[in-house]
Amino acid sequence: MASARLGASASRSRGLRALQGLMPDTIETLDRLRQALAGRYVIERELGRGGMAVVYLARDVKHDRAVAIKVVRAEIAATLGADRFLREIGIAAHLQHPNILTLIDSGEADGALYYVMPFVEGESLREQLRRPGRLSVTDSARILHDVLDALGYAHQQGVVHRDIKPDNVMLSGRHAFVMDFGVAKAASAAQAPADAGGTLTVLGVAIGTPAYMSPEQASGQATLDARSDLYSVGVMAYEMLAGTAPFSGENPQAIFAAQVTRTPEALASVRPDVPEPFARAIMRALEKNPADRPPSAEALLAEIEPYSTPSGTAARAAATLPRKTHARALALGAGALVLIAAAAGFWSGPGRRMREARWAREKGLPELLALGEAGEWDSAYILARRVEAAIPGDSLFNAMRPRFARRASLHTTPPGATVKWKEYSDPSSAWNLLGKTPLDSVLLPLSASGWIQPTRIQITAPGMRTLDLIWLPFGDSVHLDKDGDIPPEMVRVGGGTLNLEFTVGFTQLPSLRLSDFLMDRFEVTNSDFRKFVNGGGYRRRELWEFPFTKGGATIPWEEAMALMVDRTGRPGPASWEGGDFPEGQGDFPVGGVSWYEAAAYAKFVGKSLPTLWHWYRAATVQYAASVIPASNFSGNGPVKVGSRDDITAFGTYDMAGNVREWCLNASGADRFILGGGWNDQPYSFTDAFTQPPFDRSPTNGIRLVKYLQADSSFARASAPMHRSVRDYNKERPASAELVAAYRQAYEYDRSPLNPAMMEKVDEGEWTRELVSVDAAYPGDRLLIYLYLPKLGVKPYPAIIYYPGSNAIRDNAPKNLQWRSFNFMLKSGRAVIYPVYKGTYQRSDSLYSDVGDRSTFYRDHVVMWGKDLRRAIDYAETRPELGLDHLAYYGVSWGGQMGGLMPAIEPRIKVNVLYVAGLGLEETRPEVDPFNFLPQIKQPTLMLNGRYDFFFPIDAAQMPMFRNLGTPPDQKRHVIEDGSHFVPRAVLIQESLAWLDKYQPLPH
Repeated sequence: MASARLGASASRSRGLRALQGLMPDTIETLDRLRQALAGRYVIERELGRGGMAVVYLARDVKHDRAVAIKVVRAEIAATLGADRFLREIGIAAHLQHPNILTLIDSGEADGALYYVMPFVEGESLREQLRRPGRLSVTDSARILHDVLDALGYAHQQGVVHRDIKPDNVMLSGRHAFVMDFGVAKAASAAQAPADAGGTLTVLGVAIGTPAYMSPEQASGQATLDARSDLYSVGVMAYEMLAGTAPFSGENPQAIFAAQVTRTPEALASVRPDVPEPFARAIMRALEKNPADRPPSAEALLAEIEPYSTPSGTAARAAATLPRKTHARALALGAGALVLIAAAAGFWSGPGRRMREARWAREKGLPELLALGEAGEWDSAYILARRVEAAIPGDSLFNAMRPRFARRASLHTTPPGATVKWKEYSDPSSAWNLLGKTPLDSVLLPLSASGWIQPTRIQITAPGMRTLDLIWLPFGDSVHLDKDGDIPPEMVRVGGGTLNLEFTVGFTQLPSLRLSDFLMDRFEVTNSDFRKFVNGGGYRRRELWEFPFTKGGATIPWEEAMALMVDRTGRPGPASWEGGDFPEGQGDFPVGGVSWYEAAAYAKFVGKSLPTLWHWYRAATVQYAASVIPASNFSGNGPVKVGSRDDITAFGTYDMAGNVREWCLNASGADRFILGGGWNDQPYSFTDAFTQPPFDRSPTNGIRLVKYLQADSSFARASAPMHRSVRDYNKERPASAELVAAYRQAYEYDRSPLNPAMMEKVDEGEWTRELVSVDAAYPGDRLLIYLYLPKLGVKPYPAIIYYPGSNAIRDNAPKNLQWRSFNFMLKSGRAVIYPVYKGTYQRSDSLYSDVGDRSTFYRDHVVMWGKDLRRAIDYAETRPELGLDHLAYYGVSWGGQMGGLMPAIEPRIKVNVLYVAGLGLEETRPEVDPFNFLPQIKQPTLMLNGRYDFFFPIDAAQMPMFRNLGTPPDQKRHVIEDGSHFVPRAVLIQESLAWLDKYQPLPH
């Protein structure tokens, strides 16, 4: 470790002495690299080299830790190009799995391409295979288990490795790790179209090592799937067990030919002691036709797993290591190796415990701090498990813990239940044992928002109903029901205190204590509702207990029933025909039902419509960032109930998306309908909407509850609910002089941007870049997503985007609301998407877009304005962007802010405001969009839903449109039937027509 403190010059001279045998150009490259990386990494010595890269041991100066830096050979780097290579290997940074060696940094330094991995001791499988003898069946199965587990995870993320071989499998102790994801794809992408042989022929470097390439890869097939990797695993497994590769040749061309045409000798005949099912599985992986191979890594793993013995003796890969282990670069997700090894008893023994404690204090705690500050919550949590095991009760660790983890407890009634867990985002993974209840002080990872990350748990006990839940964000006690005590289609929702102000933006609304209740696990299906239709539900007056009101007047039974018909005039949902649902859709949620039909159906089956309080208690919208991506907001129609992995805290499914769900509460003449549907915006899950009770949109569906006991809070929970509303008809915007003074809050010095490219991703029809620049206020960096279309003419007309409020509650950048603007990209326009303060990766303690009179809210609005203007500053440095007719496009929250942003930024020339309106809450005048409206002179299009609860027509939409300073012939207000949306076809048609008029495309 002393070498890390010698300084760059001493390290450089020592390194040069160690490289006396290298060619002069290699030394010169290393010297340039050292200078370029000075201050970040101190390169100490070479570890090894291969056909594509040289590996160096280095010291990460910032975090004071050993790392391995892989530097791509200069001639290959020149052929690949920096953008392509760094983009492809960057996928490794998003792969988080215990058996994948993750990327922690990458870049270009003075012409050299490099990527960085943590340094851990170990050796490659290639070095292991070079030793005399063959691996045992058990050791081979254990290594293959880890490799296939890693590949199965990567394949689920859509990543194919393309270069599985012993050189890319690292061994440490009894465990194997896959490295160099993305390297082969980057190199393959650099090939000339005529280079069908799979090599960079001008360099003589194989892209995908010939001996391990699948026939389709050897034949030059461009598109490869997971089964190509399985073939490579089969080749590697054959070599491990047989002691020789199944295919050989004098040159790469001969090997390619063998891969395509020759069948290897049966493994069972070469190695008779290999169990027949094991040998058969390996040979099936070597089938020429991908369709004849195992369908997935998981399927092959299931056949191999019985022959590995995790509790047995140490693998030969560890037992035969030389006394002085060769140091190798293992890019390991922080602490994952230790976590696995600890489970196998690897860290037992007093000497090892002492070393672990020393490591924890000297290395583990500083790295924990760095990971927490960087927001790498998963890595911090895994590392924390190791640190806590090494130094239990350490005061410094306890002080740091709240930055990345929280302690939680779980009790059950009765106790003694077994609890297992898995990551929410990986529902197909195996369950991990957590323990038996009562569980106290369990360490769980935090998200950037400060909530415990969603974690799936399973609770089982003899004679009790098995529960599949999310770790509850409130309370620590779970009631277990005996098998058969509650209806099988329902789940128990635990009672507790609920505050809707956080959930749906209601202000000055007291919290409410709810008792336990039951809720349908799934939405009511077409088959369920057919029982109501066939049972005379539309003829039995006793089921329709609520008076029918339409247009402010009560209408008779006969008139109401005439409205409750399907497309052919038969009684039934509006989405049915001939009194029945479409063929094959029995398990789909019923849609096209009014609130009255939902209430009648509830009485028919002896259940109830949920109140708004009870619905939100079950939905736990705090977990929207995890639930929404797993839900059906596809815009393509409903899916079978329960077919998505969007479980909520108490075990319900499809509460986000699929169909909206009617609730009991009224809001004026309307009724609440929650969760959003397949054709709604994703943030509909977290917001409260209302519809007229006779509305029978195809997205309107049903989910029911059953109350277990008399609940004193039910009267309050079911009462009509309203929000306070500003009367803009009685207010006047601020004068132009006052607004000019308010604008000064949004001014800033045009200091250098200091831009840094963080990622560049090819997303098919467009390219997405992520850029970081200095913010317009001290001590912060602004992130900017830049979407560049592949169709169109440069310079691309540019659009500055402002998202819906889901961006505040969602700290996962994977959930960017790109569907809101993808049609603009397809039209040949570019989109500038700032990550505004308090959203996504820049999440802070802001939790709502609802305005108030606090300085906290005021300061955020000012920062949002500066973020937007600073993003345009950066856009001006990009020659491929055309800013002469810069457009502002705001959705929902962004639509509301469209009453302010175009007034403070004169570079904006045209506006499109989707589901926009004025906020209904009082706020400070310098950040109130209402005051800025008369100063907005640009052509402005507003698109709204007729039944929008958040922005009602009279209270919020019309005052905004009326007070715009835009000339009357240059502003347009489109109102369509719908709540907080307009039909997508209308959105696209109106928006593009408006932009074509005021932001013409270049020819």
